[in-house]
Amino acid sequence: MSPRPRKKDRLPPYCEIRSGGVWMRDYEDGKLGKRHWLCQDGTPNSEVWRLWEDRRSGVETRSLQWLIERFLNSDKFQERARSTQDDYRKDLKRIGEFPMADGKPFGTAPIAAITTKVLQKWMDARGLQAKVRANREIAALSAAFTWGVQRLDGIDTNPCKGVDRFKEKARDRYVTDLEYSHVYQLAGDRVFYLQPMMEIAVICRAREGEIFALRGDQHVGHGKLELRRSKGSKTQIIDGGDRLERAIRAAWNGRARFPNAYIFADDHGAPIKLGAVRNAWQRLMKIATATGLKERFTIHDLKAKGVSDFDGDKFKASGHKTPRMAAVYDRKIEVVKGTN
Repeated sequence: MSPRPRKKDRLPPYCEIRSGGVWMRDYEDGKLGKRHWLCQDGTPNSEVWRLWEDRRSGVETRSLQWLIERFLNSDKFQERARSTQDDYRKDLKRIGEFPMADGKPFGTAPIAAITTKVLQKWMDARGLQAKVRANREIAALSAAFTWGVQRLDGIDTNPCKGVDRFKEKARDRYVTDLEYSHVYQLAGDRVFYLQPMMEIAVICRAREGEIFALRGDQHVGHGKLELRRSKGSKTQIIDGGDRLERAIRAAWNGRARFPNAYIFADDHGAPIKLGAVRNAWQRLMKIATATGLKERFTIHDLKAKGVSDFDGDKFKASGHKTPRMAAVYDRKIEVVKGTN
């Protein structure tokens, strides 16, 4: 049901309805100033007056950046995996800095002005630059809005729901043994953690966030790691034998071993930042492609190699909750016998 037409005399002073919203104008020294978006047309009149009074009294405008900052500082956000936190921070930063038609950052837009249509226009514009990245960014913003709906006054719906996302082709890059060996040898001349990271990613079928979150108490025996998987996957104890033990020892890098210490850490015991890991990996890939690697691969592709190369129950080995999730990581071309 569409909202009833609003009478002009019910609006606060110097306010008008245009372009689907209620706009107000500053009034100083007998002159009307620039228009400012206040809220959507159809907003209850009591809320219109409250927003108008807040604006007049200088109360902080509830902008998109206002929501983002509160979400990033919330306990709920801190509960997420470290890799997810890093990705969300970058994605939400990009959204906040995205230039609008008037040149202002998207983060300055009033929260009341963020509708599904507005976000779809942003999505279409962002998709011209990077479709996959646009999908990740709208997912991060959706998480922020969901949190806001549950906890903040004035946010009643998640406008990200209903926004069309771009189709993505399932990644099918399989890293051959020869490619792995080539990059592994090059990694030995780089930062200390690249080689053991590669080994643990393949042996344990692990994500990079899971690898760099490993602590000493997860080393539960010779060549054994208790892998606490993220994204709802099952925690498992991986028995990788001597090969895994060598990787663990290399990750310690000569540091004293303590139960609560990170296995991958800097000289001060602090965890290696994932941003530094990804930068180091990109430099490694640049060298690898210059020395014979035909196609780059990601750290995450190494987990897929571990699942693809596993000779047994790949679903169980992957730690995923459903066979469908595990199937995404089985990328090796199957060899079947011909018909006699």
